[in-house]
Amino acid sequence: MDILSAVILSIIQGVTEFLPISSKGHLTIAESFIGSQQKSVSNLSFFTLLHFGSLIAILFHYRRELIKLLKSRSVVILYIIIATIPVGATGLILRNHLKSFYENPIYACCGLIVTGVTLLIAEYKSTETTNMSNMGFKKSLLIGFAQIIALLPGVSRSGTVLSASFVCGINRVEAVGFTFFLGIPVILGACILEGKDLITNQAQIDFLPIIIGISVTFIVSLFAINIVKVLAAKKRLVYFSMYCFVAGVSLLIYFLIK
Repeated sequence: MDILSAVILSIIQGVTEFLPISSKGHLTIAESFIGSQQKSVSNLSFFTLLHFGSLIAILFHYRRELIKLLKSRSVVILYIIIATIPVGATGLILRNHLKSFYENPIYACCGLIVTGVTLLIAEYKSTETTNMSNMGFKKSLLIGFAQIIALLPGVSRSGTVLSASFVCGINRVEAVGFTFFLGIPVILGACILEGKDLITNQAQIDFLPIIIGISVTFIVSLFAINIVKVLAAKKRLVYFSMYCFVAGVSLLIYFLIK
C-alpha cells in the first residue's frame, strides 16, 4: 500500500472510529474507490491494525479515569467484561465468515443505513435515569449483545453502544465514556488475532505504511473523541444519523448502478 493511501485511510479510521458513523464501513467504501491492491498484508488486516492507533488514543485520553477505575476496583470493570463477552464470543466463532462481507461495499452501505436509523431512534428514546456505575448486569449484557450487530461493515460500534446505552437510560456523558471503554478489549482482541494471523501466515509486512497509519490514526482519534463528547452532551447525534442515512442510501444507489 502506498503512503498516500495509508494516510487517507488512517484519517478516515481516526475520524470514524469514534464518531458514530462506522470506521469499518467507511474504510471498506474508501478502499473500493482508492483501489488498493496490497499484496503483502490484506486490506482487512491493515484496517484492523489501524485500530491500534485508536486504542492508544482511548488509553491516552481516558488514562486518569481508567487508573481510577482500576485502583478503586469499580464495578464498571465488571460491566465492561460482561458487555465484551457476547461480541467477543460471536466474533471468534464467525470471524472467517464475516471477512467476506468486508469485500463488498454494498454491505457497508446497508450497514450505514442501519446505523442512521438506530441513532435516530436512540436519540429520541434517551431518558438518562441512571449512571454508568448503577447500570446493573442486565443493561450491561444488553449493551454487549447490541455490539454483535456492529461486527457487520457499516454498522457503527460506537453508535450501537451509544444507542443501547441511551435506551437503557444511562447518562449521556457517561455513556460516551463507557462506549470508549468497551472499545479497549474489542480493539485489542481484534489486533491480537490479526497479528497472530500475520505471523502464522509468514506474511511479508511493509511496516512503513502501518507505522504512519497508526500514528495518523492516533492524532486524528484524539480530536474525534472530544467532538463526540461535546455533541452527545448537547443531544446532537441526530446529525450523524442523517449523515449515515443519506450517505448509505446515496452510495448504495451508486454501487448498484455502477
